[in-house]
Amino acid sequence: MQDVMDIYEDYASWKKENSHLIQTLVNKKSKAIVRFSCVIAAVDYLYHRHVDGKKLSEDEEVIFSTGFDYIYDSFMMIDNILQSDFNGDIDLMEGCSQTINLLLYINDFESEITSSGNEDLKKELKKLSNLDEDRLRKQREANDIFKEELDKREADIASLENQNAQIAAELAEREKNQEEREKTFNLTLKKYDDKNINVEQIAKNLNGMKPEAAVAILVAMDDQTVIDVLRKVEELAAANGSSSMGSYWLSLMPSDRAAEIQRKMISKPESLD
Repeated sequence: MQDVMDIYEDYASWKKENSHLIQTLVNKKSKAIVRFSCVIAAVDYLYHRHVDGKKLSEDEEVIFSTGFDYIYDSFMMIDNILQSDFNGDIDLMEGCSQTINLLLYINDFESEITSSGNEDLKKELKKLSNLDEDRLRKQREANDIFKEELDKREADIASLENQNAQIAAELAEREKNQEEREKTFNLTLKKYDDKNINVEQIAKNLNGMKPEAAVAILVAMDDQTVIDVLRKVEELAAANGSSSMGSYWLSLMPSDRAAEIQRKMISKPESLD
């Protein structure tokens, strides 16, 4: 037996290095370790007693040493299967944990039979081992097929989600553009309404003035505003059944300016804006 202190240090080091695999299998209550879970508990219990400073009896030290060797070999075999057959995927290996448990049983039997020297039993055990290895291989292949199908479905779902996201983005962009168009239209309409109200008020104010004063104000305006006011004056006169002052105001304006305004009114019946 190796030095007593060394074996406790070896156990602590091994447990630290393999903590992820050990803890995962324990937490999952994996069938791969169910047959020796009590050994794990016993070895861990004795180790903590040692760490707490309690002296173990000679029998307890033998139990610890033998138990550690046993779980070390078992976890080594499980880890080899995990890496070689399942590419380190513990969840995938767990699907075959029952078969792995049988292989571990056979490994125990093989060790016992090898030490007994019974060749017939060795041959039968080899057949059984080959049978379970074949079963494990088939389960692994089935798991691989299932995983491929699952990956394909996930890829299809991801593709569909991307398409839906793209459609949603396009709809959101269309909605945004529509809102912008509506906003622009409403602003334009408001601008037109505001301008129309102002033009109407100017027309009413000018109608209440002396012609000379009204013309002086019109001359100071730009051509388009003059045109809008003259048209509004005609509109108001038609609505009231009265005569429009527009023609008279034009006659009082400088001839060249009056001619230009009339030309624009003829060529542009609608607003120039």
